Amino acid sequence: MTEHSPSPDKKRSLTRRDYLRAASVAGISAAAFSGATTASGQTAAGTAEPTVYNVVEEGADPTGQEPIDPVLGRLEHDNAVLEFPNGRYKIQDFNMYGRENFTLRGIGDDVVLVPSEDYNRDYWLQGWHMRNFTFENFTIDNSATDCGPCISFGAHDNLLVRNVTKVGYHDTDSTAFGFYVLDEDGQGLVENLVMRDGSIPVAPVGVYTASTGKLVFRDCEIEGFGNNGLYASTGTGPIGVEGGVYKNNLRSQVRLGAPGSYVRDAEVVVDASPDKVREDWVPNYRGIRISDNPGPVTVENCEVKMLRGRGFGGIVNAFDGGSVTVRDTNIHVGADYLMYWNDDTAPAVYVDQPSDWEQSGQGGERLFENVSITGSGDAFGRNPVVLLFRGNNTFRNCCIQQTGTDRDGIETWNIDHEVTFFDEPTVVEDSTVNVPGDMANGSVDLQNCTASGTCPVPSGVDPMPDGHRAQVSLADVPIPGNSSRKTYPVMGTDDSNPTMRFYGNFVYPNTKEFVFGNLQHIIDEYVVTGRLNVEFRSVAYPTDHYLNSVPGEARLAKLAVGVWDKNNWENYWGVFEYLFANQGEFEWGTWEQDRDLLAAAGVERVEGWIPALVNEGEYDDEVLASREQAAADGLMYVPQLHLNGDLAGANWDTEKLMGWIDDRL
Repeated sequence: MTEHSPSPDKKRSLTRRDYLRAASVAGISAAAFSGATTASGQTAAGTAEPTVYNVVEEGADPTGQEPIDPVLGRLEHDNAVLEFPNGRYKIQDFNMYGRENFTLRGIGDDVVLVPSEDYNRDYWLQGWHMRNFTFENFTIDNSATDCGPCISFGAHDNLLVRNVTKVGYHDTDSTAFGFYVLDEDGQGLVENLVMRDGSIPVAPVGVYTASTGKLVFRDCEIEGFGNNGLYASTGTGPIGVEGGVYKNNLRSQVRLGAPGSYVRDAEVVVDASPDKVREDWVPNYRGIRISDNPGPVTVENCEVKMLRGRGFGGIVNAFDGGSVTVRDTNIHVGADYLMYWNDDTAPAVYVDQPSDWEQSGQGGERLFENVSITGSGDAFGRNPVVLLFRGNNTFRNCCIQQTGTDRDGIETWNIDHEVTFFDEPTVVEDSTVNVPGDMANGSVDLQNCTASGTCPVPSGVDPMPDGHRAQVSLADVPIPGNSSRKTYPVMGTDDSNPTMRFYGNFVYPNTKEFVFGNLQHIIDEYVVTGRLNVEFRSVAYPTDHYLNSVPGEARLAKLAVGVWDKNNWENYWGVFEYLFANQGEFEWGTWEQDRDLLAAAGVERVEGWIPALVNEGEYDDEVLASREQAAADGLMYVPQLHLNGDLAGANWDTEKLMGWIDDRL
């Protein structure tokens, strides 16, 4: 069976981060909130052209010395735009209750609002029962000690908050931002809200909403808050999360539940300390949590990276959360992301036991489609990669790959940790489950699944677990003394050592994974100790082969053979490392491109000669012979290893692969 890996287009979609998409993608146009006027001088909502005030011209102090509340109070009325030039504006308490067609707008690139020393601790900036309200282009400065202002806006329709940055550590228990769309057919947009400085632990929420209408959060960044980053699960209206970064917020990064809610193109990260955040409180970091409502909720094209800290899942279906679909998403769980209640590595997906209302038949269903789950860690048989306390789960075309100790794949338990529970099945179909333990336990139906293969990882994630890097770099591997007589590149201490053939391809990500993964272990364990030599064969498939995906891959293979042939052999493996480290980032195919590529990789004096030889067909036979040898050895895909007449998947679990090599030496 071939390795489980999405198509090239799918791989690109799993890492794409299109944070500046047009507003129309969300079905909510920012123009609807902008106060644009028609030819007759009426606004889009049919009201009169708003009156525009420059608050400094109206008497507001832009130096931050005197509160501007009296000026705001005088100008605060319906159908008005209050514009703030660059400056620093001190506010004690500003309430915009019931305002219609009202805008607060910064008109410079450095417009700062700061709470006064005696600011209102309950609600600093607030407005309720508003219509057509806009708040945009401000920096909120709460960097003073014991300062954590609350900003809360509720509008029946057309709520727009845009380009707002909060700076300073939020060191009170209040919620930082609250946003509400009050009418069922109303809509709102929060765009480019940035708050990276975090809060004290446990109590403060980054953003809270309980909307009745639709509210979209686009390209927002919320980091380090003590009680959910985006807490948006309790209202009845759909919540959309589009793009953005949600990182190191206690309890959860994004929390949704209402029907029609979704997360798309977002980056969810936990890499926090697992230590207590307070003497009486152990941290609990979860990724995306489905809670408080029946759903359905959709998670699409996201990257969920649970690298360090404590919690129990990158995707968590809480006891009172219903249906969820997760598709085209990469989830990675690092060895140091520990279970909330023990020191085992936590699951990537956790579906909690149902609440009473769910036990009565309202438990919903879960679909995971085109989802990759990678990682490592120690489970000791207690924490599988996917832990399900509920039935009615489907995993379709998914890829699960784990290393470590006793890590099982997918398990279904009831609360007593027995292996049977609800009648609804859990089906895993057309998927890879490559784990060191059991593929599945409990009420799990495996259909057309394979136990080997490699899976895509989120961007910026090292596929190797921490602490498992090789001690010898590729550029420094030993070379046998007779290398000048070798047609193909080889590493090893002596020509008399057994030789393992490594088949790969410079353009395939799965080969790159091996180069910076299991190959590092092989070098440490076998190559530098003199137990094994490794010969590399770059397999360039013919154009009609099903694995052929990149035009010109044969030329790149010929260039690499030329480097071994014409460069000094001690330098080859450094060039090899460069080609894989920069895979997908360089061009080749013309003499000039090839010369520049080889020069950047460290080839000297012959960087132009090698492409010329390739043009003349100098290395055609060598590359063809590698393809023919691969066929003779029974190669089905790359990367694979050939030793003593047998083939192994190069990206097998590390311990399994090392045992395979040991058995053949």
